[in-house]
Amino acid sequence: MTPARLLRICRRAILVWCLLSGAGFFLVRPLAAALLPAMGWMINHMQSDFRAQLLVEDFKGSPMIMMPCVTTRAIALASGGFAAPDSSFDGGGVDAVHALVPIVIFLVAVISWPVRGWHEMLGRALGSMVLLPPLVAMTTVLLFVGRVEGLLHRLTTGVAPSQRSALLQSYVFMEEGGRWLVPLVAAMLCIGIGAKLFGRGRASSPTGATPEPGLPAP
Repeated sequence: MTPARLLRICRRAILVWCLLSGAGFFLVRPLAAALLPAMGWMINHMQSDFRAQLLVEDFKGSPMIMMPCVTTRAIALASGGFAAPDSSFDGGGVDAVHALVPIVIFLVAVISWPVRGWHEMLGRALGSMVLLPPLVAMTTVLLFVGRVEGLLHRLTTGVAPSQRSALLQSYVFMEEGGRWLVPLVAAMLCIGIGAKLFGRGRASSPTGATPEPGLPAP
């Protein structure tokens, strides 16, 4: 790929980033509200210690996704206290705009990378619909669960230490920058699968066919 083609991709990515970021900033409340049911379902099925209810609330003029929780069983706390079943506690919150950033990164990469035709474009659209739910689960949802897991010290039986360790290790990885890396990996996977499964018609065109602008010759 030539420097001129890379430059065109960069310009396209900047434009798409500006458009999606602007849309996310002005539509953050309805977008966050649309994500809450799926995120709540993921949180409640990722662990069994508490039930979460997600809300969009204003905090110092900024929309926040808050997570009030209710314990489902008796849990020993790291502070030495004890939470009885059906006890309410604050699971924390994240900035709503911040929660949309992994989705924006994914969409910028998928939209900006050159596509060979409408078949491949359709493949990317289908791949995006499949990959976006696990992407949200691995980024914002895992941050919510990991923060609560870090506050709770489990002494109950039936929960393997290796499972607890996996949750906390994944949470630390996401906090250390993994939630920005995962969307790029998911976008690469989406682009690759779309080209492999839906770009065959273009790839099998006769030798000497003119490629799409910005793409290498087949």
